[in-house]
Amino acid sequence: QILPVYEKYNGRVFYVAISEADRSPKLNYTATIHHGINLSDFTFEADPEDYLLFFGRIHPDKGAKEAIKIASASGRKLIMAGIIQDENYYELEVEPHLGEDVDYVGSVGPEQRSALLGNAVAESFFGSLKTERVFSTSYKTREEARGGIVDYIEMFYNSKRRHSYLGDLSPRAFEETWLLTKAA
Repeated sequence: QILPVYEKYNGRVFYVAISEADRSPKLNYTATIHHGINLSDFTFEADPEDYLLFFGRIHPDKGAKEAIKIASASGRKLIMAGIIQDENYYELEVEPHLGEDVDYVGSVGPEQRSALLGNAVAESFFGSLKTERVFSTSYKTREEARGGIVDYIEMFYNSKRRHSYLGDLSPRAFEETWLLTKAA
């Protein structure tokens, strides 16, 4: 754990977080700077295809196993893109599910990345959900967990959480801006 080293220098150096979820209450931060990307590298598709997308490292922390379960429960195809960071996890949790409904395409370049993200009906946010809500909350029942997750999605993730790939807007604000642009 690196945190004790950071704590030692707290107050003498400046810390910058990559997300609100990555901040430690034990450190003083100057700012949060979300991962920056060039929005012109991505194409928005108003009529996406009917698949879900898991886009990220294949690792237990990123929610690949959960993405497979959700895709299966929703009856939608899942496309998975990203590097395999944990080979054992991939072999146990991902590879047995590959087939008609789950497709692993590996690491992708800019053109394929834009097409996959633009055409997905939904992109995975399982890593965010796990780190920002599930790992920090104890639920007594499955129903309580379900309600807490819905609350996270509707009251925070879609309405307040800023996303660097949306120009630091929340999904709801991005959609409103996009609709106003189309109406003009």
